[in-house]
Amino acid sequence: MHFKGFETSFSLLQAYERLALEYKQKQKPHDPISEGGKVRLSQNYGNYRYSLALLNLNASIVEGALRSALSEKIWDEVEEQVKLGISQGRTSKGPMEILLFRFQMEVDGQGGWTKLKEQYALWANVEFDKQISPAPREAVEVLFVLRNVLAHGGALLHPTEAVPDDVKDDAVAAWYRKLQRARVYLEKVFGHDDVFKNLSEYSVPEHFLEQSKLYLKEVQPLAQITPFRGKQTWDGLMDYHFGYSSL
Repeated sequence: MHFKGFETSFSLLQAYERLALEYKQKQKPHDPISEGGKVRLSQNYGNYRYSLALLNLNASIVEGALRSALSEKIWDEVEEQVKLGISQGRTSKGPMEILLFRFQMEVDGQGGWTKLKEQYALWANVEFDKQISPAPREAVEVLFVLRNVLAHGGALLHPTEAVPDDVKDDAVAAWYRKLQRARVYLEKVFGHDDVFKNLSEYSVPEHFLEQSKLYLKEVQPLAQITPFRGKQTWDGLMDYHFGYSSL
């Protein structure tokens, strides 16, 4: 079977670069905002016009870079199995080749951040939730919570208290706990007790981009990632500075 491929993550990174340039030019804070006796220069709900799209792109770039790197590693092993089969005189696919090919197609075809982390744990014995430093790990987890809302155009609910213990639906409880952790994280970083004010801060997109870069820098040696297909994305992202043209 033959395939044609297109690594979308680099195109997404290029789109991110252009949008970030425009964001920095048009949304850069100029007029002070008075809040509770304090003057803030950065909080502006108009930032949503750019920042929400930038967050969505950011998550897609991170997931795409990691998914491509894992798929590439599995495909390399598939090719090794093909060579082994030929050397042994096989005329059909061996069981290991079939299993690897199915796993590779699963990695390419089944989206989702949680699923991708499970696949890395299975293939590379790397558990992102345990082995990545707390600061970038927290940031990226919050980024994907936000992406799950933004990608579907749904409502971002603002939990104002802990999830009660008597919530029966495990999936609902888990989702609200994620939203609660996101609220706590955003308050810690941006200083407001309100999710929507925190997300309207000018520095939100740049903060999540820089934490994403730190995250991937830690993943790379842990998972022994040496991308070939996705090298342009990895190198471009590591050299990229928010709001500048560098690709």
